[in-house]
Amino acid sequence: MTPIPDEFQHEPGSTLLQWRVYTPDDGTGGPWPIVVMVHGGAFAAGSPFQPQVERVCEILANHGFCVFNACYRLAPCGRIPGQDAHDGSPDGIASGRPPQQTDDVMALVKAARADNRCKNHKVALLGVSSGGTLATYVSLYRGTISGTGRPDWNGGGQDDRPDCAAAFSGVYDLADQIPLDHTKDDGFIEAVQNYVNSCVPSAQRMVSPVSLVNTSTKTFFKPLFLVNSSGDPTVPGRQIFDMQCVLSNAGVDPAAYTVLQITDEPFDKAHALDLWPAPDPNTGRTVGGDVIAFFLRNLD
Repeated sequence: MTPIPDEFQHEPGSTLLQWRVYTPDDGTGGPWPIVVMVHGGAFAAGSPFQPQVERVCEILANHGFCVFNACYRLAPCGRIPGQDAHDGSPDGIASGRPPQQTDDVMALVKAARADNRCKNHKVALLGVSSGGTLATYVSLYRGTISGTGRPDWNGGGQDDRPDCAAAFSGVYDLADQIPLDHTKDDGFIEAVQNYVNSCVPSAQRMVSPVSLVNTSTKTFFKPLFLVNSSGDPTVPGRQIFDMQCVLSNAGVDPAAYTVLQITDEPFDKAHALDLWPAPDPNTGRTVGGDVIAFFLRNLD
């Protein structure tokens, strides 16, 4: 399967975003339910060309989804030693710091929903590592955005959020940085500080998915599927429970979201899409099979 390169701008003069499109080889020509893939890379690196990302896009296309494997602005050099420059933008339009990455993912969702390959205007997000953070944030964000170079989000009273989202090894409270023996906490903290451009916990929490959960969340909640491993060496395993706790405290129906932490070898130390083939002790399927079933339920 050869993905088709594609690109768009969410507003004239805004950053040019690109995606690689994987279409099902089913002979129908579409339309199909859409999954937007949001790659990982500590908010500062990564691309749609990551081998595991490409492989999962192919798997999803083989299951009848049209997959938009997307890029977005990456956080700039600054706090991470030896980090390469990702762009030479003199006007700062590609700085990749909040809210630009989440703006880009919102723009991707809107563009995917409007695409003529999209069936019934249904869109899911699949986020990996830091991409899981962005996917979860966008799924919870109900504010209105309208401004130069920014997507027109929730304009006209409509709900622009994705119909569902799955996140592998996401970070949900960027201010939660308590060290764990098996976690490379220095690298995790550097990635967070580089993304937020601050070492102040309140600033880090303000741009975290947990900050968007409140008493009204249960009324407007869109389904989430969250998975990580207990011994992830990159992202503290408790991050998934940070999200679970705020959802529970807000009274969100637990049937509307899945929180799955893999604790058994050899996947107990896996990160991101290394968890795709892990067995789910609750369903008998693999985690990847669970995610496919989750998308089918919510994009039908």
